[in-house]
Amino acid sequence: MELKKWKIEYADSLAKHANNKNIADNLMDAFPHPYNQNNAKEYINYCINLDIESHLYRAIIEDEQAIGCISISLGIDIHSKTAKIAYWLSEDYWNKGIMRKAIKEICDMAFDQLKIVRIYAEVFYYNTASCIVLENGGFVFEGEQKKAISKNEKVYDALMYALTLNNI
Repeated sequence: MELKKWKIEYADSLAKHANNKNIADNLMDAFPHPYNQNNAKEYINYCINLDIESHLYRAIIEDEQAIGCISISLGIDIHSKTAKIAYWLSEDYWNKGIMRKAIKEICDMAFDQLKIVRIYAEVFYYNTASCIVLENGGFVFEGEQKKAISKNEKVYDALMYALTLNNI
């Protein structure tokens, strides 16, 4: 597994691996389903043009394919020392330790490059696999936000996890 900056050449594999309702159901509504070649190109161009001072967006590469995404986005104003992590991985590669490695690598990169002290994740309460991968990556459960997420016309609780410089 490698984390690489996005390149337009990853569009085919991104479209292939992202076109999965099981993935879309655990992400923001901005992540479309079905996911096609145009969605992949738009996303990659978005990532290429991001401000590198406040964002780390990386392709998760395995077998020379983009099999997922991982990102860190810096907060603003009073949250300027905090960042949010988001990620997904192709279902073909679940339960292989790839995401745990990707989370560790990007968090190390973020603490170093963005000069932050905290990274947090917001997880759908039913996504136990994501909770486990965060906990295995050193994230600590901070609490539950009641009825914080609306997805597919249903309302869900969100679980908050964080990794601070004291945890690593």
